[in-house]
Amino acid sequence: MALRCWIILACADGASNKDVAARLDSTPHAVGRWRKRFVEHRIAGLGDMSPPRARLLGSLA
Repeated sequence: MALRCWIILACADGASNKDVAARLDSTPHAVGRWRKRFVEHRIAGLGDMSPPRARLLGSLA
């Protein structure tokens, strides 16, 4: 959770995903993912979110 917060703070300074990743020993993909989740969900997006559940075929009836 702390790394996610550091990523968002570094992004708020205007750094690119690549620069933030290098500074925080992460990957640009991970930085982009957390940036996107923060923009969409704000603070709640930095927590663990359950993946969407698939519908069971039997529940379609």
